[in-house]
Amino acid sequence: MQQTLSTALALRAAGVACIPCKRDKRPTIKWAEFQHRLPTEDELKGFFPDDSNSIAAIANNVFCLDFDEKYRRGILAEYAKRAEEVGLDELIGRLILQQTPSGGYHLVFRCDFGVEVGNLKLACKANREVMIETRGAGGYFLIAPSEGYTLIRGDWTAIPEVTEEERDALIALARSFDETAPKEAPHTSAPATADTTTPGDDFDARADIPELLREHGWTHASGKYWTRPGKT
Repeated sequence: MQQTLSTALALRAAGVACIPCKRDKRPTIKWAEFQHRLPTEDELKGFFPDDSNSIAAIANNVFCLDFDEKYRRGILAEYAKRAEEVGLDELIGRLILQQTPSGGYHLVFRCDFGVEVGNLKLACKANREVMIETRGAGGYFLIAPSEGYTLIRGDWTAIPEVTEEERDALIALARSFDETAPKEAPHTSAPATADTTTPGDDFDARADIPELLREHGWTHASGKYWTRPGKT
């Protein structure tokens, strides 16, 4: 049996719908209905009469984190390192890992719980090139044995299942690489300015001079003139 057909049948048995695509990722069929139902075995045999078509999984109950290495070389390795720092390395190690023709990577898993997550751009460079994105509800993604795709870890017949909380943690970790999100400026106290005011200037600015003169026996003559005590 052809590899693509056997993969499609195995995924169908696991409850995952597959469709045929051209090498440029365009579907060869109208595929919207398969977001809501599995193709029959006869339909799959028609989709994949040989291995000339690529095979794509519809992301209705499977989920793909797509790492585009052409925009940031080593982004998956950075993601894995940060996952280890926050205690998600065991989770990352359970996921299916495949390499794409462009040298990027997919992390694939199932999540049948919680709110559906669609196709999202999670982490972009400052120039808006997408480094990490999802293939979720309403989308699809090509898988091995499509030409140029290599399954590095895992098995399509046993796609690991994660909880909603684990999925959200994986997404949040990916978003931590986004370079376009506004960064909150660190709070700093206003720098102290050098005080060049002399004691005399400070006294003049704050003291009530006329009242002080009166307290010491001076009398107001006129304008700015004052008379000392005992003088006329």
